[in-house]
Amino acid sequence: MDQASNADIPSTEDQQNNLPAPQPNPQQPAPMPGPLTKAISPNMPAGFKELLHHDFTTKGGSNGCTNYYGGGSSIMMDPTEPSSPPYFMRNLKPAGASEGGSTTDCVHPNRGEIYYAYTWRPSSPFGGYNNGANKMVFYISNIPNTAGGDWGSHYFGSESGKRVVNFFLQNGEVNNCHVDNIYGDCETSSSMVFLPNVDKSPVLEGKWHRVEVHFKRSSTGSSKDGIIKMWIDGSLRISHNNVNTPQYDWASLQTNHTWDGQCAMRNKSLSPTTLPNDCRTFDDYHDFGDFFVGAK
Repeated sequence: MDQASNADIPSTEDQQNNLPAPQPNPQQPAPMPGPLTKAISPNMPAGFKELLHHDFTTKGGSNGCTNYYGGGSSIMMDPTEPSSPPYFMRNLKPAGASEGGSTTDCVHPNRGEIYYAYTWRPSSPFGGYNNGANKMVFYISNIPNTAGGDWGSHYFGSESGKRVVNFFLQNGEVNNCHVDNIYGDCETSSSMVFLPNVDKSPVLEGKWHRVEVHFKRSSTGSSKDGIIKMWIDGSLRISHNNVNTPQYDWASLQTNHTWDGQCAMRNKSLSPTTLPNDCRTFDDYHDFGDFFVGAK
């Protein structure tokens, strides 16, 4: 379930998008050195090393992603998964369902500067919420006395073929009104969105993408020197070196989707995509092929 209610084999095309060619799937789910790691983490900052790698060969294992909550995930196979085929995890919301997916929590040592990379594919069609806030993953901080939430990414937008991947910050209690391409509560970050400010092109449904994220804590809650960056398929999408961040370290990468649902309240005289309905006549899903975490 969602952390907070939502007010809310490789193809020629992949090669053209600069996705690395698939590497042999490891026989063990433990972290792998060499070319596989390099392929998974092309924009990892210099001096960083691998903390965690989970390729979804199985659920669980000894490599950091051992918690799967709910029955909405399954391990499947696709030889076109671009990092370590063929295995990937599907978080599914079935057609007509009021909820779906599952929480997968990949815990790593706490760090004030962190790099995340994962392969991901949204379904096509992808239903999504009318307000566009379709939660994909959380980058959980070690906030005391809470399950976290803090940073995350939406597959943002309500119209197919025009969605982008963003950052959001909730429960932040920092001021980021000086940052460009944002909206929401910039003063206290109870719900604030960082939209792409470099490459703003859509991230298309039904295709594998590589998402890379680099976070660095600001020196203080008001020093304006925190870093947030995102690459999609090797292209820099979001880049800020002047962000105020909450003074907590990052502690885990988590799948957790906004599929808590209004389907049970459905007004049958309205279409499935008209509020307050979120029922769909087709399956919605997020596929994940690799979770990688690096830090100093």
